Amino acid sequence: MNILVPVDFQKTSFAAYEYANNLAHELKAKITLMHVIDARLVYYESIGFEHLNSIKQTTYDRLQRFVNDVPREKDVRLKDVPLAYDVHFGVPGFTIASYIEDKDFDLIVIGVRDNLTLFNRMLGMTSTLVMNTVDIPMILIHENTRYVKPEKVVFAFDDEGELEDAVDTFKYLNNQLKATTQFVHVQQSDKESVTEQVDDIVEELMELKEPEFAFEIKTIRGKDVVKEIVDYCVFSKTDMLAMVHKKDNLLDRILNRSYSIQVANSLHLPILVLPEDDDD
Repeated sequence: MNILVPVDFQKTSFAAYEYANNLAHELKAKITLMHVIDARLVYYESIGFEHLNSIKQTTYDRLQRFVNDVPREKDVRLKDVPLAYDVHFGVPGFTIASYIEDKDFDLIVIGVRDNLTLFNRMLGMTSTLVMNTVDIPMILIHENTRYVKPEKVVFAFDDEGELEDAVDTFKYLNNQLKATTQFVHVQQSDKESVTEQVDDIVEELMELKEPEFAFEIKTIRGKDVVKEIVDYCVFSKTDMLAMVHKKDNLLDRILNRSYSIQVANSLHLPILVLPEDDDD
């Protein structure tokens, strides 16, 4: 398995790297640390080709210091996992998206803070483009998140759309982690029906062979979907929250509502973002 960790050298980047390092150890995976030198801040004609190479080499050196020095400063002991570095010039959002599509990555781990300002800064206005065009899962990590081996996961879903691809992706990852999983739907009214979604979950989990983890599907009632999910994660002592990225869906409400993101950040829970079904 190959994991990509975009790095901008902030605290959130190290939190993402530390989490990815521990996860990679569990999954026997390889990590690639990537930094994008913002081309909008570099004047190519005035500094010359040799200077560009110098900037790139300096950034490689900085990535190595990020790996070797920051853990010592923070008194963090990292696992010994295969590690690669990559540096590119470009507009961060487009460059990251293009890089992901060109390489064989299975997972992205990225830091978030202050209402996702790091995520927005790294991906710019193309954050929607990245999530909508790259069909691999992402884990969003708050700067205060500390790695806990995922043993209990809440997979929140709503009553819209199909779940086959997302559940299939989740099954692949969780067959390795073997975390007990609760698929949870918050019912706001008696008119809601998740029969189709429940069928998708069961069919995908049981296809070919049974999953290597325990699971249950449950519905809870509440008026505020986001608050109910967050509260449920707190009271059930969840290690990870999983969601499907769809436009204007539950994930977007959590990521875009200031109260909700503050509560979610206070949990310091990793959020596994799964791509929605491909209609093609």
